[in-house]
Amino acid sequence: MKKITAVFLLIICIFAFSSCSPGKADDISSSGSDNTISRIETKQDKFNIFPRGDSSSVSEEAAIVSDITADDVKELEGGSPYSASDIFPEQVSGEFIAKDGFCYTAINDTQKSIYRRMDKIAAGMHTGFVVLGKYEMSDIVVAFSALRTDRPEYYWLSNQFACGYIAGSTAVAFDYKNDNIDISYLCTADERTSFNAKLKYALEKYLSSLSDDMSEYEKELVLHDALVSSIVYDKAAAADFTNNPFAFTAYGALVNGTAICEGYSRAFQLLMKCVGIDCTLITGSSKEQGHMWNKVKIENEWYNVDATWDDDDTYIFHTYFNISDKMIANDHDVHSDYSELSTEQLEKFDDFNIALPDCTSLKNNYAIINKSYISSRNDFADVTSSVLIEKAKNGICEAEFVFGEDCPLVFSLDGENSITDLLEDDDVLRSVNKHLSRSNSINNIYISGVPGSKGFLLKW
Repeated sequence: MKKITAVFLLIICIFAFSSCSPGKADDISSSGSDNTISRIETKQDKFNIFPRGDSSSVSEEAAIVSDITADDVKELEGGSPYSASDIFPEQVSGEFIAKDGFCYTAINDTQKSIYRRMDKIAAGMHTGFVVLGKYEMSDIVVAFSALRTDRPEYYWLSNQFACGYIAGSTAVAFDYKNDNIDISYLCTADERTSFNAKLKYALEKYLSSLSDDMSEYEKELVLHDALVSSIVYDKAAAADFTNNPFAFTAYGALVNGTAICEGYSRAFQLLMKCVGIDCTLITGSSKEQGHMWNKVKIENEWYNVDATWDDDDTYIFHTYFNISDKMIANDHDVHSDYSELSTEQLEKFDDFNIALPDCTSLKNNYAIINKSYISSRNDFADVTSSVLIEKAKNGICEAEFVFGEDCPLVFSLDGENSITDLLEDDDVLRSVNKHLSRSNSINNIYISGVPGSKGFLLKW
């Protein structure tokens, strides 16, 4: 799901010019005071929002159940050759690639057995039905979801599988066609060979911006920003999966540069996998639309990251970079853990997550580290003023801020407690410019952010 960003331009008439300004405001009339803020322009970028049920920016997993014959079943032998080295660059730790996936460690032994067999089917791009054994449908559903969550590199694996019954056993297929069933991988085995090379090259380019002395946080931040700056949100794919199935994959995001939220999330997860950082996918909703984001483990603490909502097309936000569960609950609803669903709900593919690590720390939150975290209404003037002064003195013309998890304020440009009113009420810009020279004073200020979110941007 893509968010809506609102942008306002404000002016403070204290000095005749600014050291850097997004645009010239020749048509501004002063209100008669040298210390007033006047709104002179409004702008809103709108993105299509598709109701869940008609379409969704998260691919909904599904199974097709059918009776099959012995002719439909194949042995789990051969298949298309695949190695992790086909995708992962040489500098990626083989030990971490081979590490059990986060969801795999959370499911039971029966589900793990199914997962391992499905993993071999998917890796080898086997076609037709392969017998799993005597398993309940609910366990197969959980295993399939866990596999797709743990393997962002399996971009060819779609969100559907066929399930058949023969001689008391259950068989599954990821690629099978008959009069009633038509499911397939997103590419052929031959195409995968060239696609893997393209994905490996893309990963190498992303990793080339890292250095060995970087901390986990620094690597995460560099890759987050590179990802957000490189992707165009694919509204057509969000409207209809068939318009661009790869937009739901890491491949679509990293190689093609187009994605919806699922593609952003799987790409971010794959990049974290390349640098040995635990990361998983989280499904839920926002504004009544299906949505996906990540949870990532930095320095042994889990955080939420939503790269999709940090992408403003023109600016890289960090409102959703390493935030707590309490903060993301402001505008995200999380699907339940699978353990809370009944067997019947699982078999119907009701929405669920597999393992939800608690995110309570703010130690590695972007705003905390950059001292732009506003804990309460009373902190607004002090935090914004100190950051603006420091940025302006260093020739930087923009600053991000985030309202804290216990602060009731959210981003808005109208009404009570709008950013405009807060700046005016606290006389922030007059206070800031008292500490700045004429050459680096702040004249025009633009305000932007996601309406209702915890973050906003000031740019001058």
